[in-house]
Parts: sequence; C-alpha cells; structure tokens
Amino acid sequence: GITNRPAGTEWDVSLDYLSDRGFGYGTYFGYDRPDFLGVSGPTRGMLDAWFIKDDGLDNLGLTRRALLPERTQRGRVFWNHRQQLPRNYTLTAELGWISDYNFLEQYYEREWDQNKDQTTGLELKQTFDNQSWSIRATGQLNDFFTQTEWLPRLDHFLLGQSLFGNRLTWFEHSQASYARMRPAEPPTNPAQRALWTPLPWDAAVTGERLVTRQEVDYPFQLGPIKIVPYRSEEHTSELQSH
Repeated sequence: GITNRPAGTEWDVSLDYLSDRGFGYGTYFGYDRPDFLGVSGPTRGMLDAWFIKDDGLDNLGLTRRALLPERTQRGRVFWNHRQQLPRNYTLTAELGWISDYNFLEQYYEREWDQNKDQTTGLELKQTFDNQSWSIRATGQLNDFFTQTEWLPRLDHFLLGQSLFGNRLTWFEHSQASYARMRPAEPPTNPAQRALWTPLPWDAAVTGERLVTRQEVDYPFQLGPIKIVPYRSEEHTSELQSH
C-alpha cells in the first residue's frame, strides 16, 4: 500500500489465527535491486519474521507427539543477503534466530527438512582468474544446534593452475582460522531429553586451525579414454583448549 515503493522490493505483513495454537503475526520483505543502502552493486535478499503466542502442543511424529513447547512466546527471524561489489567482491550475510528447540520443525517443516542449518555470520569474498579468497565470521545464536563459530576464518582457493606447459594441473585450498565449537544444549522437555544423545565428537573446544590441501594432477589421453593420475596431500595444525 506504499505509494512509489522502491523498485525491486516486496513487503507483506501477516496476521494469523490458528484455532488450536493461538494468534500469530509476522512480516516478509524481499528485495532484488541494483544497490543497497546507497552502495552500488546487484543485491538480492529477504527478511522473514513470524511469531505466535502458542497455547497448543507440538506434534513432530512418532515418539514426539503432544509435546509441551519450551515457551509460549515463539517465533523466528531469518535474513539472508548477497551483494556483488566492484572488483569482483561479494558480500554475503545471514541471520538465523529461532526461539526454541522445536519451533522450526513444527511451523516450517519443509525448511527444516530441506534447507541448510540457519547460521548467523558475514563473509567477504573476492574472485580473480582461477583464484578466490574469503574472510568470514560467524556466531551461535541458537544454543540447541551444535555450531562452530569462526572468529574469524580466512580461506584461499586455487583451481586448475597449469604447470610445466599444461603437463600438470595444480589445485589448492588453504585455511587459517580461530574456531570455537559450541555443542548443543539438551532439550528441556523430559520426553525429548530422554531420546537426546550428544554425538561423541561434540566438545567445547577453542583454538587456532591451520589447514592446507594440495593436489597435482597429470592428465593424459589414452586412446578414447582420459586418464588423470593425481597426488593429494593435506596438512592440518590445530591448537585447542577446552
């Protein structure tokens, strides 16, 4: 209903009443524009937020029926954003906050089943020729998901670099980071907690991580068949503290 709304934007507001659950409300804002907040560069993104005062019970399938939610005020805020900047830079951002353990699975089941885990972080990446580098930082907002926080993480990729007159091909990925692994907290609902088991490698550890992976290929044609013998090595150095 806004007159002369910005081109490439869509904004919806929703008011919902679910007879078995309660009153819900939310908003969706999507954008696909040639700039963002005065910074030029093709930009796409969306913000989706929805909340409900929930008086019902969660039904999540066998062994998890009629579960009392961990809180009555429930909801989520999800935002993703990507902008192409000059000199082949790309800025990517994501915010994913969920109120409680079961909310997304109960109200956004398709998203829960098919999409990646929602994270909160920022990444700046540049590509040039057959190389790219990026720096990212992430943080854990939802303590019921195991997540590694990168504070920050630097990556470099090299793809298909010719060596010795195209006789060999070199691939490389190197990473330097300071990481903090945040294991998930158990659910507070007794029925779910009885079924919850942490993975054996989940541990609250923090430290530096240095990794490099190098691969050299020797492709050659053998009649109608292309053969690619290769040698690949990975070296990792980690300094962790509990």
